Order: sequence, then C-alpha cells, then structure tokens
Amino acid sequence: ERKMSYEESARKILKAAAPGQFDAVAECVEKLGKDTLKGDWIAPIKAENDANTLIGVDKPTDHPLAQPLKEKLTTYQEETFGSKSNITSRIAMTPDDDGSADALMVYTYAEKIDTANQFTGAWKSSWKIVSSSASSATIGGHVNIHTYSYEDGNFQLRTKKEFKTTTVKSSSDLADAIMQKIVEFEHEVLGFLGSLHDQTSQSLRSIRRILPITKTRMKWDVVAHRNVKTLRVTAK
Repeated sequence: ERKMSYEESARKILKAAAPGQFDAVAECVEKLGKDTLKGDWIAPIKAENDANTLIGVDKPTDHPLAQPLKEKLTTYQEETFGSKSNITSRIAMTPDDDGSADALMVYTYAEKIDTANQFTGAWKSSWKIVSSSASSATIGGHVNIHTYSYEDGNFQLRTKKEFKTTTVKSSSDLADAIMQKIVEFEHEVLGFLGSLHDQTSQSLRSIRRILPITKTRMKWDVVAHRNVKTLRVTAK
C-alpha cells in the first residue's frame, strides 16, 4: 500500500479544517512541514476553501429569478443574522454547469466564529432551481453543517441533509414562494438537529459507565447542548 506524502497529508488536514480555523491549521502544518513542503502548495486548497464559504463564487446570470430571489434572501439573512455577533453570512448565484438557461444555482452560507467560547459552526445550503414557466419552478438540493467545539477537548460534527426536487408554484411572486420553500427546508433541518440532540444525549449516557476513572461525572447535557446550540445559532 502506497504511503501518502507529507504534502498529501497536509492537504487532507487542511481540507478537514473546521469553520474559521483554516489559517490557524495552515500555519501549524507549515511549521511542521517547513523542510518538506515546497512552493505555494496552500494556494489551491485556499481557493477551494474560499469557494466552500462562497468567497468569490457569485457569477452574473440572466436568469429571471436571480435578482428578485437574491434580494429576498439577502433581506432574510439580514433579519436573521444582522443583530447577532460573530456571524457572517453570504449568498451566491451562478448559472448551472450544464448551461441550461432555465436552471439557476443558489447558495447560502452562514458561519459563527466564537473564539471566546471556543466553538465555531457553519451552515451551507445548495439549491438547483429550474424554471418551467413564469409561475412554476422546481427546487432541490442539500444542506451541509459543520460544527466544532474545542473547550476541554476537540469535537467536530458534520451532517448533510438532502432534499428531493419539488415543484413550487405562484401566480403572483414565484421568487417569494421559492424563498419560503428554502425556509421550510431549513426548518426541517433544525427539527432534525433537535431530534439528534435528544438521541445523542441518551445514546452517550447508555454506553458510558456512571463514573470514569477520575471519579468525576461527565456533563453530557452541557457537551451536547453546546454543539447543538452552535448549529442552531448558525442556522437561524
């Protein structure tokens, strides 16, 4: 079996960096590999990380839903995150890769970087919208969530929720109907996170003995609540 080179290992580590931690991880990796890593090896991974966080992704498109939908989603994000600290949100729209004039790719992203409380979280959604008429379109896609807590440990959680393509209709404001469908999808994810919190708390308790070797009880509710809270705050 072929062993990975240090550069390959470094790339994998950087690609797995938690939200808001890319630069810190890159600095550590470079220090460890200063005698091995050559050239500007970070640049392509940095570009990929920027794309994942919707930096420089937005592209011009003539799709009739692009501008009204972007305005509505921007307002939605401002109302949701505008008054909250340490949260950054972005929206990007691009033509579909297959070149279809009826298709539009819509991306939303939000991250909360709270170094004071030692946790970060990111929420990214990707939607493909295909117009069938002025009053009807289909939408489908997925939501990716990545949270990281590093208080007294190092804990990351990743999850992905897929949404099958569904039809949205409106004779008055199709862009608004599509945005409401996206909000509905997001609420479904929030419900899933709530059930995950309940299941995780019970499962962790069931597999752990009452007291560890240190004779100090683990506060499972605190650990589970902290990570789910990060996800919920990022997603709201």
